[in-house]
Amino acid sequence: MIGARNRTNSVFVGAMLQEPTYVYDREKLGLNLWLTSICAPDNRPVARYGFTLSSDPTIDFNQKEFAVFWEWFVEIKHKMAQKRISREAVLEKMSPLREFLFSSFSDAPLSPSSSITSRANEGWLYATRYHISLTYDVFSLLLHWMPGSEKIKVTFFVDGQQYDYSKISRLEEVTLRRNDILAYAIATAAQDTDLLYQMGLIHPSRMENDEISKERELLNLRKSGHTFPGDYTPTPTARRAMVILAMGGLRKVGSTLLTDDRLGWDIYSLAAQKRSENHKYPKFFMLSGASLVCMLIQILVPILLFYRAVTDEEAELTWDTYIARILFVLYAAFAEVASWELDREDRVVAWLSFFPEYGIKRLILGRFVNQMSKLMTTVATIGLIVNSFTVFDVTLNSLALYYILDLDDNLVDENTMERIRNFHEEEYLTIKSKLALEYRQSWFDDSLLPKIQELPARYFLVAAHQVGYLSGAMLAGAFIFIIFAPWFVSVSEGGFQ
Repeated sequence: MIGARNRTNSVFVGAMLQEPTYVYDREKLGLNLWLTSICAPDNRPVARYGFTLSSDPTIDFNQKEFAVFWEWFVEIKHKMAQKRISREAVLEKMSPLREFLFSSFSDAPLSPSSSITSRANEGWLYATRYHISLTYDVFSLLLHWMPGSEKIKVTFFVDGQQYDYSKISRLEEVTLRRNDILAYAIATAAQDTDLLYQMGLIHPSRMENDEISKERELLNLRKSGHTFPGDYTPTPTARRAMVILAMGGLRKVGSTLLTDDRLGWDIYSLAAQKRSENHKYPKFFMLSGASLVCMLIQILVPILLFYRAVTDEEAELTWDTYIARILFVLYAAFAEVASWELDREDRVVAWLSFFPEYGIKRLILGRFVNQMSKLMTTVATIGLIVNSFTVFDVTLNSLALYYILDLDDNLVDENTMERIRNFHEEEYLTIKSKLALEYRQSWFDDSLLPKIQELPARYFLVAAHQVGYLSGAMLAGAFIFIIFAPWFVSVSEGGFQ
């Protein structure tokens, strides 16, 4: 394996094989095998390993090979029980798990088309004394206590692949796809021990901090074991729990990483809030008017400037203006290429689209205006530079257009960002103190769950990169034209002035 600084490290694992044995063949079984836990109590030698099986769309599940695997698995469990119970009793005890795995690998699609809030399919929730398994949609969460300690280990799978939350250090590293955003949100919420306890996913007596446990007892909550002894049968509680974790993580990100700075936020994302949520933001009525004015400026002014530039009379081109033209077009091209990797606006829009207080159509409209403004600004910049015949005009026209491009960003102030942060934080605390307790009650109705929206998948196909590539190509063409066009003109007219 490759370690730090690309140095190769060797890992040796010793094992004494005892009958019965089973040889895992990925292609033959049609399932992926993941090593997810190692049991070594009190720093003693490894007593056993824990593993997880997951489906893979590139290989076919083999039912006959799974039957062979299951026979071996039952024998191992019977041996672990030191044969104190009969093999038939072990087989009967494990039959619900076998039916669950068999039906999941045989029939269940890897990526259901339904939304995370859809009732088209329920999830599974199963708990023992030492672990809880929560599965819904393409997400599977395993909470278990490390042997010989009171620490909780969180293992998370997305689309059958293990998700490593620790490798993501910045929000920019999260891919702008539905499963990746929700996976990061769920993994973020799973780091909050208080939330897991409130939801009944953690035994109160096994929490890391005894003082926290004592404080929680004052709230008159659960004082017994797990809320969900359960079985491998579909249950709406699993779906509810996963939705709460997803929205809890989204709110937590919204109160921290997403609003740490104003980069990527503009007047259009602020004005995309739905009217039913007006009372949450005092400036709502001003935002709609400001976004409309900003939209007209960013769309119409570049057109008017371009029209004025191409209709004005041409003058003689001097050497200093020629050099200024080349430098400003080159700067515009470099600035455009540098913006390709940022996608700050797309990131903000993608995350905001999951919150119920934002309108999807308004968010998309805001991005459309931004992209059209960028395209028109590029065209107007080329037109103005080509038709500017003094260094002063080239400089002012170029800077004025790029000021128009950032006009929507300049209308976002720190006070507004602070209100948004406070709103998400309040919503997150509401989830922890109220919804996390109520969702497992018999009277709970699914309409009380937070609604998780999402952008249409096709939106990301026409995101900022497409317009950015076109703008970059136009600026590259303008750069070549500005360099060589005056030379052809100068040959017939006697050269530069």
